[in-house]
Amino acid sequence: MKNIFLLILTISFYSMKSQNIIFFEDNALKEKLLEATQENKIAKNKNGENIKIDTDDNKEIDANEALLVVSLNLYPGDISKLGGIEKFENLKNLDLATNNLTKFENINLPNLETLDLLDNDIISLKIDNLKNLRTITCQQNKLKRLSIIGLENIESIFCNFNPIRKTVLKNLPKLNHIGIDK
Repeated sequence: MKNIFLLILTISFYSMKSQNIIFFEDNALKEKLLEATQENKIAKNKNGENIKIDTDDNKEIDANEALLVVSLNLYPGDISKLGGIEKFENLKNLDLATNNLTKFENINLPNLETLDLLDNDIISLKIDNLKNLRTITCQQNKLKRLSIIGLENIESIFCNFNPIRKTVLKNLPKLNHIGIDK
C-alpha cells in the first residue's frame, strides 16, 4: 500500500510539473533559451547576473524558471515565431536583433522597458499594449507603417532604414528621441 501511495504521489508531482512546462511555437527560440548559462549573456536575473534558465536540466523551461529572467539577449538567432515568450512575465529587456521575425504583435510582456528588433524582416509591429516600454529599436526591417499610440513611458523610437510610408505617433508625452528615415 505504501508503494502505491508513493507511485501516485510521484505521478502527481510529474503531472503538475509537466503542466507548468512552456510550449514554444518555434524550436529555435526554445533552443536559444536552453543555451543560457552563467558564462554567456543570454539571460540575466533581477541582480543583473547571467543565469541558466533550465535550472533542473530537463531540457524544458517551465513558468517558474521563466519568472526568474528579467533580461534576454537572443541575438543572433534563427527565431521566426515568439509563441511562449509571454510566459517571461518579468522581462524588462528583450533583444531579438538579427533573427527571422516577420511580426511582433501584441505580445503580453507587462514589465518590458526595452525592445530591440534590429535587423529582422518585420512587416507588422503592434506594441501599444507594452505600457512600460521606454525604448524600441526596429531599424533595418520591412515596416511600411509605424503606429505607436498611448505609450506614456516611451522615450526613444529608433526605426531607421525601413520603407515607412505612414507614421502615426500619438499620446507619447515622454518621447524625446526619434529616428525614422530611410
